[in-house]
Amino acid sequence: MLHRAGLVLPLLALAKAHSQSSFLPTNDCPILGPSFPSDFDIPQSKYIKEAIEAFPSLVDRLFEEEVLPKNATSFHIDVFSTRTNASIYEYSHTADIHKSALTSGVLDDGTIFRIGSVSKLFTVYTLLNVAGIEIFQHPVTQYLPELKGNTNRSKIIWEEITVGALASQQGGVGGFRKSSDYPSENVD
Repeated sequence: MLHRAGLVLPLLALAKAHSQSSFLPTNDCPILGPSFPSDFDIPQSKYIKEAIEAFPSLVDRLFEEEVLPKNATSFHIDVFSTRTNASIYEYSHTADIHKSALTSGVLDDGTIFRIGSVSKLFTVYTLLNVAGIEIFQHPVTQYLPELKGNTNRSKIIWEEITVGALASQQGGVGGFRKSSDYPSENVD
């Protein structure tokens, strides 16, 4: 934890220099600038080392207490430094029922996860927060005008598809089987 005493004196001096009406301290807004000195070595932090050491037993306890179903849960966690992009800690768990589905035979940072609508959920929540609910009634072409004018009946008519319909997968825009994202079918 950073020493707050080192910040208090300059803040008090600043507060004295301004009238109370123009300067009201609050805990809701952090001080601008980096939270840690730029040479802060996260992997060498005592607290990070303790967290890394404690994490496997925490996961084991979640399995033992059946908070997470051990035989149906698979995940990979990779904690990395945004400064160096180097991995600080990795942890994986593969349920027995999922082991045969791993094409490389191991669950690791190279595994492709099919997360379904989780990523779409973040997008929708962000839209709600930034633009409000009204945006979901707007046609997609309001934001992507280059999609306008498609009159071929065999193609998608984007003027008729709203942002909300697209976000809820009710826009009539189907998947394309040519994508390599789909598993291939064995045909004998």
